[in-house]
Amino acid sequence: MARIYLTVGVWVLAGMLGSPPGAVAQDLPPQEPQLRIEPRMHTAPVVRIGVNATCTLLATGSHDKTVRLWRLPEGRLLRTLRVPTGPGNDGKVYSVAMAPDGTWVAAGGWDTA
Repeated sequence: MARIYLTVGVWVLAGMLGSPPGAVAQDLPPQEPQLRIEPRMHTAPVVRIGVNATCTLLATGSHDKTVRLWRLPEGRLLRTLRVPTGPGNDGKVYSVAMAPDGTWVAAGGWDTA
């Protein structure tokens, strides 16, 4: 399950690691399709990280408007979570946290919509 909750000016993303890779975020306003190239790594600075209690899962939040989940210690990318994006700072990730058991990741950022 991946779900995005929108409020005025601020967004929060919460996702479960157990959700299927094709899970679709809900409650999103319609957006024009965007071409995305998946580099399998961040393409802008990573500004926040979160890890589970056993240090086997890592979540990274970046100004490339993604949250990425990694398996440690090998550093294997498990999933890329995308947030609603827009021009400028809309969609940049400013905070990331992970539950101690690693089942939940929360991220926050800015949305001027």
